[in-house]
Amino acid sequence: MKKYPLQTLRGSALARRSARCGAGADIAAWMSYAMSKKFSREPEKFGTGHVEGIIEAGAANNSALAGAWIPALVFGIPGDSITAIVIGVLYIKGLTGPTIFMNNAVALYAIFIVFILANLLMIPLGVAAIKGAKQMLRAPRELLLP
Repeated sequence: MKKYPLQTLRGSALARRSARCGAGADIAAWMSYAMSKKFSREPEKFGTGHVEGIIEAGAANNSALAGAWIPALVFGIPGDSITAIVIGVLYIKGLTGPTIFMNNAVALYAIFIVFILANLLMIPLGVAAIKGAKQMLRAPRELLLP
């Protein structure tokens, strides 16, 4: 974020907008990549792993995942396959539609608390995964690649 703040913010903003429309993270990432290519000073480098496009698409992907829950919970419009499965589970439990905020506020708050706890749990798990990947990358190249 320090080196490419404009790309990060632009990708996040575009993803929030597209997620509210019911578009998933994949669509937000593709749209963000195209926008990054359009506004880049070096559009010819895109398609070769140029870091600007990767950063903007990654920011859009991560931002859209959280924003996709708005149309999913309120209108029942899934943005991707995982959200569609969760909507199915919520439908079975009777927790769908705009009345969820009035009739089942306790269950909705429980969902929000689970989201918060999952994000907090991802911090130590993410650090452990990074350390494990670092150790795996110390292996000889011949062992990792065929």
